Amino acid sequence: MNRLIIKCFFYSCLTLSSFACQQATSKKKIVEATVDVDFPKPNYPSIARETMEMLWDKCTNIDLIFSNLPYSVSTNTNQESRPLLMHISTDAAFVDAKCPLTASVVYLANGQIVLEGNLYYSDNQQCSYMVFLENGQPKYANYLSQQGKDYFKQLFSTVKIEPQ
Repeated sequence: MNRLIIKCFFYSCLTLSSFACQQATSKKKIVEATVDVDFPKPNYPSIARETMEMLWDKCTNIDLIFSNLPYSVSTNTNQESRPLLMHISTDAAFVDAKCPLTASVVYLANGQIVLEGNLYYSDNQQCSYMVFLENGQPKYANYLSQQGKDYFKQLFSTVKIEPQ
């Protein structure tokens, strides 16, 4: 008889706890939300790997002529040029019309222009990419690598001038 009472008590507890759990889960509302974020898609393709390899092998000079700053940056050898080439990411960039032109960039191999580009950089406006030109027209666009962003941030903070 005691076993019967214990079994009845045990099943009653299970039933009550099951009922309580069902009520608790029925009161919970699961809310699912999807956020549609439109990241801008690149409006130009990434510069070709072959072009970057050619620059890596043959580029002897890189000249950055800043639009609104009283100085420029130049390299004079292939070894000096390579670190600047590493500032270019492999990711194609979205070219934003709100980003101001920071510098014109000329890539030379033994005195001959092999590529031209425009640098867009502004730490305040989140602009950090290169647009490469072909016959004076935009053809490719790549973001700056983190190393490139750090370089330009350091460069502009050293001279205490923010590019416009």
